[in-house]
Amino acid sequence: MNFWEVLTNCYKKIGKLVDALFFPETGECLLCGRDTEGKLCRKHKETLLTLCELKYREIGGFSVLSVFRYEGIAADCVRGLKYRGRRYLAPMMAEMMKENLKLPKFDLACAVPLHWARKLMRGFNQSELLLKALVGEEKYSELLQRTRYTRPQARLSAERRQENVRNAFRMRDVSVEGKRILLFDDVVTTGSTALACARSLIENGAEDVYILSFAAPVIKGEENADR
Repeated sequence: MNFWEVLTNCYKKIGKLVDALFFPETGECLLCGRDTEGKLCRKHKETLLTLCELKYREIGGFSVLSVFRYEGIAADCVRGLKYRGRRYLAPMMAEMMKENLKLPKFDLACAVPLHWARKLMRGFNQSELLLKALVGEEKYSELLQRTRYTRPQARLSAERRQENVRNAFRMRDVSVEGKRILLFDDVVTTGSTALACARSLIENGAEDVYILSFAAPVIKGEENADR
């Protein structure tokens, strides 16, 4: 086991300890604290479901499916998980995805990777947590590695996003020859990051790559088509 694997195992254990201490399982709504089964109260579940629209897109020759519109409660869930460390939201978000889509047949599932420095600062990869809750840890595989630290995509234009992630990913020592890969990211906007990952998988022998995300924002010019 190398240094980075040891470091990764350490902060995984620390993360589980933090969750147990500060975010114990309760019978309250994960968003408002009302007494439920530790998931979402009826009001918040119904509100989240109004944002479910199963948005299919074709980006760079790859099929992309996003389950929710990135706004309202759906956006609150993503930001709470991603920026506020609310890991307990991941199983609920994955469950809401399961209720509203049928996964394609796949051989391996992987998440868009974070650079090790950003993962160390955040303590986890939110896409990895969501995907493991969605498909199970036994079907999850770390196929890709981010080779350089990149600027946050949200702050960049569509053109700059593509340049920002160019050659930013490479395969780990895992064979994907002839495999169908389910690639997951929490939010897909222009698809630049997911597309860079998908191309790397195809270049290394994957038969096909299906891109899935929890949410996607409505991009200017798509409003009438999407609603």
